[in-house]
Amino acid sequence: MGQQNLSFECAKAARHIDEMLGSAKKQELERLCTDAMAVLSANGPYAFFLYLWSRADKLPGKVLSQEMFRFLAPLAFPGTAPAAGEVSRDAMMRQMAELGGDLNRLLLTKKIAQEAMTYLRYHVKARLKEERGGGGRE
Repeated sequence: MGQQNLSFECAKAARHIDEMLGSAKKQELERLCTDAMAVLSANGPYAFFLYLWSRADKLPGKVLSQEMFRFLAPLAFPGTAPAAGEVSRDAMMRQMAELGGDLNRLLLTKKIAQEAMTYLRYHVKARLKEERGGGGRE
């Protein structure tokens, strides 16, 4: 397998998640992204997924946790196929806890998640601007 451009993969994942969440309230989704990014930055991937799961009762939290996990799992655990269907909270937390044993993998996963979330937040901000009628160039 050749080398991957992880930044491009993050951008693709963010766009995919944004498209999946097209019906979500953009302000709510932007707030969720901002808060989740803060948790990720301060506390790491395990806390990030716990935070998203705590918001899984609403569409954005559930979809975001599932899709970010699908995106990150193969990168964090090479040779692992993306999960098909819904991933349980316990399965997700078990795999994220395994990251603690490998600092390099943990830091790479955190960096990739931060970049994907940054791209997602930009996608959401752009759609929010379009909805408000400011989609043209200034």
